[in-house]
Parts: sequence; structure tokens; C-alpha cells
Amino acid sequence: MIIEYLYSDVADLYGDSFNVEYLAECCENTEIIRTEFNQEPYFVKHHVDLIYMGSMMERYQQKIIEQLKPYKEKLQELIENNTFFLITGNALEIFGEKIDDIEGIGLFDFYAQRDFSHHHNSCFLGNFNNIKIVGFKSLFSNSSPCDKYFINVEKGYGFKNSDHEGIKYRNFYATYLIGPLLILNPLFTEYLLKEMGVNYNLKYREDLINAYEIRLEEYMSYKEFKEFKH
Repeated sequence: MIIEYLYSDVADLYGDSFNVEYLAECCENTEIIRTEFNQEPYFVKHHVDLIYMGSMMERYQQKIIEQLKPYKEKLQELIENNTFFLITGNALEIFGEKIDDIEGIGLFDFYAQRDFSHHHNSCFLGNFNNIKIVGFKSLFSNSSPCDKYFINVEKGYGFKNSDHEGIKYRNFYATYLIGPLLILNPLFTEYLLKEMGVNYNLKYREDLINAYEIRLEEYMSYKEFKEFKH
């Protein structure tokens, strides 16, 4: 399996790299291609099985949009041909119509708005394909609803004025959830690997499931999640 980690030098704000590193531990013969800032993406001229991009500081979003825009048609082709994408944190905003007045790549019909006077931090509980999804959010922005949503919100905050969170279209998965999403959600990780059709051994499965169930029980016991702002 070939995984391209887009802009790994700037899109690893919350330790997001552990998502691809964990996949590599679970699947033999996995090659991680780390495309750094100002490099041509590997997917432009080579086959990849999964494209990953994680959270970044807001000042890099416009710069990455400018670097990826020349490859909009290629990205659209990959998505339509069912290449897998996993996009976490505010990286998802890059693929929308705009971020404030910054024009995005425009692959999906939504837009993001920033509010640097309020920093949103909260836990999250949702449901995707009868799999409970747990995680954390930390961001200065939010996005308008998108009809190609990923997760149904059970507790916490989805896209603005919406009970949905993230984007899913074909094999494109994007969510505002940050950090080691795949380690926190081993059942979703198994689902993703099965969908990819790769041979895998979910490393540390028993320990991860135990931690997941403890966190899930704790989240479900709360009447609601409160938002914390700095």
C-alpha cells in the first residue's frame, strides 16, 4: 500500500502523523511518501492508495491551496476513481469553495468562516455506518453544511447549523476531528482497511478497543458537551 502524506512538514499540528504511522504498522509492505511544502505531490505522476493531510496553522491554508489548485482536475479524477482520502482537522477547509475571502480548491460545495477572537475546543461523539466515532476539536473556524456529510452528530458540534460533521463522497473522508483519529477509533480503522481491501493486522487491538470503550462510555454518560473557548 502506498500512502502519500501531503505537506507532512506543516500539516501535523496535533500529532496527526500517527494516523499514517499506525496504518503502516497494521499493513505490511506499506510505503509512506511524505510530500513537503513546495514539493510536487507524488499523486500527480504516480499511483497512490491513500492520500492523507492533517491539521495546520491557518497561515498555511492559503499557501497549500495555491500549491494544489493546479492539480484540481487530477484530484477530482482521483476522487471519482475511488482513491482513498483521509483529511483531518482544518485541512478539510482547503477542499471547499472558500475560507473567508480566500478561494478554495472548490471540490465540495461548502465554505468556512474564521473567528480568531474565539478558539473552539470540545469533545465529539458521532455515528458513522453504525460505528461510534469519538474525538476532539480545536479550531478557530467552522463550515457551512455540506450535503456530502460524513458523521451524524450525537454530542458535540457539527458543521454550522447542522447535525452532521465532516465530508464523505465515494472514498473521500474528511473531518474536523484532530490528532490520532485512527488510534482513538479502532472500529472505524478496521472499517476503512476493509474498504481499502488490504491485508491487515490491527496492532494493539485489544488495548485500543478497551480504551475506546472506556472513552465511549464516558462520553455517552455526559448529558451534553460544553464548548471551551480561549
